[in-house]
Amino acid sequence: MVGGLALALLALLAWGRTARPAIRALSVIVVSACLCLILTNGSLLALALLALDVFLVVVTWQLAHRQRMATRLGLVWLVILVLTLIIAKMMQGDASALTASPSAWVGVSYFMFRLIHVSLDARRGRFGDATLSETLTYALHPTTLIAGPIDRIQHHVMEQRCTVAECSRYFADGLWRLFIGLFKKVALATIFSSIHDVTRVNGVADAEIWLWLLSYAFYLYFDFAGYSDIAIGVARLLGLRLPENFANPYMQPNIARFWQAWHITLSTWLRDYIFFPLSRTLLRRFGSRFSAPILLASHLTTMVVCGLWHGLSLGFLLWGVWHGLGLFVHSQIPALRQRFNLPTLPAPLSVLLTFVFVTLGWAFFANGFTNPVTLFERLLGFK
Repeated sequence: MVGGLALALLALLAWGRTARPAIRALSVIVVSACLCLILTNGSLLALALLALDVFLVVVTWQLAHRQRMATRLGLVWLVILVLTLIIAKMMQGDASALTASPSAWVGVSYFMFRLIHVSLDARRGRFGDATLSETLTYALHPTTLIAGPIDRIQHHVMEQRCTVAECSRYFADGLWRLFIGLFKKVALATIFSSIHDVTRVNGVADAEIWLWLLSYAFYLYFDFAGYSDIAIGVARLLGLRLPENFANPYMQPNIARFWQAWHITLSTWLRDYIFFPLSRTLLRRFGSRFSAPILLASHLTTMVVCGLWHGLSLGFLLWGVWHGLGLFVHSQIPALRQRFNLPTLPAPLSVLLTFVFVTLGWAFFANGFTNPVTLFERLLGFK
């Protein structure tokens, strides 16, 4: 029954792809509503949240498209969007929140990031001429509603305006990406999940703790990269080209390149809307003589936000600090190499060191234990 409903929903989206923008937006809302009901086992709160989402999109579009976010009201609206994201994150892990299951909040982060992007780009005069129907389709499209990728509205609107003939070239590629995504998520992620079994980490022998962490690292990659491939594949079947989200992240030679290849749409969003604005503001305020402390503050702030975006917990906070420090140290390596005439590491060794650094960081990210320091002690053989 679920399979038949999924096919019917895809057919509705495909039909909407050839219809006028208003009909297309309506089909997207209907399919997203059905998807939310499926994921929350028929919770009516999911429909209430979707109705709230539609309202947020309409107000955001009104401010962005007509007033260009130039008034204080626009700034107030931006603050409201950020606060909504924070509140949703606080309630997402609380099963008693509004008597709903945690899954009722699925996709809120990605949705809010899209609206914040629209608001900020409108203030900078980069919003373009997107209509309300196109903005609704961008913000609520079911292929990206749950877990991204976080597309930009300018690209999404351009794709919406392609003719059916122009978009038909995506079909074969979409089938292949859908198959690859299913293989990653159903086969490979399941294998590594059965090995790591996060809930029993405290019962894993010290000799097996590295195997547990390595399997967890590959589980995270294949699970999320598989979902991204599925979303990209389904979108291409419907004539929509979504941005890539992963590009062999565990084969990168340094931590900066890793973040250019891991969850690309999120890391690009954080770079464009947090790291660059913050670092430029601080440089204008304090000057280039404080460039090192400014880089440290900017990297830490950006990655702490990234960590807390995943969840409001100490583990995610420490994970953000870990990567923020890693990015800062990497930014200082060229100057240190030049000052002390240090040699460049061979490429295979650089890839290995980067992978080890990222994998150790997953110790903070994993759930199922309360003390990551204890896990580090076991990994390094101190306990």
